[in-house]
Amino acid sequence: MHSELVLLNELGATQPLCRIWPEESTVIQVSLHENKRYYFELRNPPDVYAAQIYIEGTRLKKDIPSPTIVQWEWEIGFNAGIVEFELHLGKLNKYTFSLEVDPELKKLTKTDFDQMIRDILDDTFALLSLSNFKKGLSKGNGKAFPQIAKLEFLKGRVEELEKVVHEINKNPQRILKSSFNKVSINKAGFIEPRLFNKSIRSSPLIKATNGSGLTYMPTQIFIDEKRLNEDVREHRDIKFALKKWSTWLLIMGETLEKLAKKRKDDQVSLKLSWAKKCKSLSIRLARLVNLPVFTDVSDSYSPVLATQVYKKIPIYNKFLMIYNDFTKGISNVVGDFLNVPLARTFELYEIWSFLRITRALSSIFPSAAFSTNELFGMSTEKEVVVSANNVILEVADQVFLCYQKTYKEYWVEENGIGSYSRELRPDITLEFLENANIIVLDAKYRIDNNLNDALTSIHTYRDALVSEATGKYKSVVSGAYILTPHLNSTSAEQWKDVNMPGRLFHPEYRGTFKFGAASLKPGMDLGQIENLLKDILKDSTL
Repeated sequence: MHSELVLLNELGATQPLCRIWPEESTVIQVSLHENKRYYFELRNPPDVYAAQIYIEGTRLKKDIPSPTIVQWEWEIGFNAGIVEFELHLGKLNKYTFSLEVDPELKKLTKTDFDQMIRDILDDTFALLSLSNFKKGLSKGNGKAFPQIAKLEFLKGRVEELEKVVHEINKNPQRILKSSFNKVSINKAGFIEPRLFNKSIRSSPLIKATNGSGLTYMPTQIFIDEKRLNEDVREHRDIKFALKKWSTWLLIMGETLEKLAKKRKDDQVSLKLSWAKKCKSLSIRLARLVNLPVFTDVSDSYSPVLATQVYKKIPIYNKFLMIYNDFTKGISNVVGDFLNVPLARTFELYEIWSFLRITRALSSIFPSAAFSTNELFGMSTEKEVVVSANNVILEVADQVFLCYQKTYKEYWVEENGIGSYSRELRPDITLEFLENANIIVLDAKYRIDNNLNDALTSIHTYRDALVSEATGKYKSVVSGAYILTPHLNSTSAEQWKDVNMPGRLFHPEYRGTFKFGAASLKPGMDLGQIENLLKDILKDSTL
């Protein structure tokens, strides 16, 4: 009997959701639901003990209910549209598959993911300047490999770069460039004095016999020919960047292979998978250097500057944007939040929201007290570490912005502000300690009806956080809001006429109950985020 791999739901349905292997296609479309459990079931494997499944490089827990069946439990959590996994039947038998949950969600999430990485790196550069941390952000040194989120980001930039360079190859910018060729004096025709002088200095001479008054004549004449040439500064920039990035990705691939062989842990499969991807990306970039547009382009090591060609010609401007993205992507910025794969975009959304809000608040509260010192640290490998746990930043006098701060019981907290039930850890809080007010912002990478399930947490924060003064207790939450990429388009005048979740966004509803949702979507500029925060402050009457 042949082996087959199927996917079951948590009820253990006799009819599997889909058969994954053997299949002709390695991409399987299936409808899955977040926060549910599913089971991979391998039937009739050649060796039940050797069989393993890795999801995004992490090995799933295995169960062997019978000699002919192996099962793996998979708790899906939030899913970003596509999940890569590997089936190992032994050391030499490995099969790679992808589960595509929703093509539209996949497309949306990949765009959001790339934008959030771009913003996180950009905000890190900007916020570092507001701290006393003087370590510079440099390019990657080739020793430590970038984390998964940045590798995903760079992979997307390579895909864009291929399209851009091929477009440039079709219609490149050219300059008129002089080149000197030698022809016989009999074929030269009219000779310019400067070229005659050059020729007589550089060519064998013969005795003149044409009565020109000259004793000797050159046997060959230099002819100044002007022709279109692709050796322009922008092409030298692109050629150098392609070579540099190709080499860097090759080094990363080799580094990951060494790390995988050196440390035998659950990340081995992930490291080997990315080692292969990095080497493949390196080859793709090296091939671009061989395009005809670079044939006569000389090597250059000058810094890339925003020339008029980059500014005025769209396809060259696209390269400049990719160049800036790549430069940030290989910089020595690290953090646990950057170690998430595409499938866990929701985790990235939380820290992205915090950094965007931090940067926007630096404009709303342009105070000398604003400091981002607590946000940065230094690793043993001289990398800039961005903290993503229990961060408390002073925005202004007695005003603090917190990320994943733990609020213990109020009678334990020194300032008397805390929970009256259990420890709570909201994503983002803005504390106004002078009047003991807190605005809670809960970042949820959810849209449409999935937002309804996210209301429980902000209800809990609003109800359970209190303060004590002279034996009296009061709620300290002056506003509680969900931050979401959902864009609301309702135009109804009365919030009572709006269905959920649209009601959460209605200005009157938010102002009345100090409660609701606000759209914070990747791609919004800082001005829009500043306006969003001002609206929240207005809703909360602060």
